[in-house]
Order: sequence, then structure tokens, then C-alpha cells
Amino acid sequence: ASSSTSTTTRRRGKAARPRRSLTVLPIKRGVTYADDLLFEPDKKANPSALYIPITWISQKGLTSTNLMALRVDGDWMAPEIQKGSVVVVALDRTEVVTTGVYVIRYRSEVRVCRLEKLLDGTIMIRYSAGTGSGSDEKVVPGLPSQIFKIIGLVVSVDHRQDLV
Repeated sequence: ASSSTSTTTRRRGKAARPRRSLTVLPIKRGVTYADDLLFEPDKKANPSALYIPITWISQKGLTSTNLMALRVDGDWMAPEIQKGSVVVVALDRTEVVTTGVYVIRYRSEVRVCRLEKLLDGTIMIRYSAGTGSGSDEKVVPGLPSQIFKIIGLVVSVDHRQDLV
């Protein structure tokens, strides 16, 4: 869930209505318990939230209620997105239309990786070169959500390393 900060301006001696200028996204981490996937506040995050300008959200065609800030725990996309980076995820973008970077649940892990949809409907999970995390993998359509689920499209990356 997101909340907003506001600023108040004075006009002709009267306080104007507050203007929303920023959306606050608490930084979360993905946790899997058996078959459940939860996103809980990241107690180690410093700072504990990202402040996103409303104008940026609007320009990207996004809505603040469908955004989540997530700390990256793995090195699946290193060096482009490193462990400790925070990604902003559009939770309403769960279909692979074009190749993009997504947050997924794959087996028992939350991963950030590049997805590409092939002509036969198969989805390729592509990892960055040099991670040592494994090679690309194919995911066939129709897998249960406990095995493969697209959480959302990564729309921004914050590379601060003090979040590790």
C-alpha cells in the first residue's frame, strides 16, 4: 500500500488545500513460506521507503496504488541490478508483451530477471552474463503459480547499496 505526503501553500492569507506531490512506497522484501508468497516490510532497509513524484508516475502511465518498492535479494541481473538495489514494480503489468525486466516467483524464490515471450507462448527467463547464477531457462505456459508467477514489471531501479 502506498500513502502520500503533501505540501500546503498559502494564498491571500488562507491556507490552500494540500497538494499531493510525492507517493511513499515502503521498501518490501519477498518471502516464500511453503506455497505462499508474501511481501513484508524490509526491516533492514535504510531508508525504509522511496519517495516517488506523482508527476513521474503519471508520465509513465502508472498508478501509485499498483506500485511496490522491492529490495533485490539475489544477483540474477548483476551487474545491471545488484543485490541490495531497490526496484519499483508495476503490479498491474503481469503479461509479457515485449521483452522486459520483471519480478517473478520461480520455484521457491523471488527473482528479478529479463523475460521474453517466444512465438510458441514459452517464456524465456534470461539472466545477466557473468552472474554465475545459472543459464537461461524456458518456462512453459500453464505452470501453477506456486512454481512460476509474474509479480510485475520493473519500471525503475534505485542502486543504493546501503540497503544490503
